[in-house]
This record gives sequence, structure tokens and C-alpha cells, in this order.
Amino acid sequence: MKPSGRIKPISYLKAHTSEKDIDSYEQTQETMALLKALSLGNRQIEAGKVKPAADVFARLRARHRAR
Repeated sequence: MKPSGRIKPISYLKAHTSEKDIDSYEQTQETMALLKALSLGNRQIEAGKVKPAADVFARLRARHRAR
């Protein structure tokens, strides 16, 4: 979206301040959660705590067949 499409009159902002604050806070929290997940994933990769996807899927298929 173009920045010009996000420009709102001051009266709109005054009337919707609480909504915008909540939206901004929620977006920040979602971003932080994503960054934490990525950081954890990177640490697990660096520590060698990963397995090839093919091995994991094979193990899941075997478990599913055993049921």
C-alpha cells in the first residue's frame, strides 16, 4: 500500500486512537513471537538438534501405519 493511502485526518485518529494503539500492540507482539521462534530455530540448528525432514516424515508414516 502506498503511504499516501495510509494518511488519515487528525479527527479520524482522535476518534480511533484506542483501536490503533491496540492494533499496533498486537502487531508488535506477533512480530516478537515470530522473532523468538526464528531465534530458537537458529539456536537448535547451531546445536545440531535437527534431523532431515525425510527421516522425520518416514518415522511419522511408520507410526501412523502401526496404529
